[in-house]
Amino acid sequence: MEHLLIFIIQILGIGFNVWGKVKELDKLYADDTLEDVFKLFWKTDRITVFISLWIMAAYGLFYFVTLNYAPPSVIGFEYLDLSFFGGALVIGYGGQAIVYKALGKAVDIANKKIDDQK
Repeated sequence: MEHLLIFIIQILGIGFNVWGKVKELDKLYADDTLEDVFKLFWKTDRITVFISLWIMAAYGLFYFVTLNYAPPSVIGFEYLDLSFFGGALVIGYGGQAIVYKALGKAVDIANKKIDDQK
């Protein structure tokens, strides 16, 4: 059950970050619908979401390994699951932000088009 909750929390973290980028793009493309902006994000930056999913899988594996192979002093920590839940949100949101900063293109493309129109 904890694995599912960690998965959901990470998806929420990734979703929060992606939603922020889509809203930023929506401001730059004021004439387009939100659906068009989402399509632009998906077309140019879907690799960032896929990499975030790999990060999410690695975090789930880390949780599994910790539960099954960590020393009793770690497993006996009263708030172990709670710390992993908080870490899941940070890894989901922060991981997506780092990957987007490294590989994201949609906002750069939008800013370039706006500069070209001036």
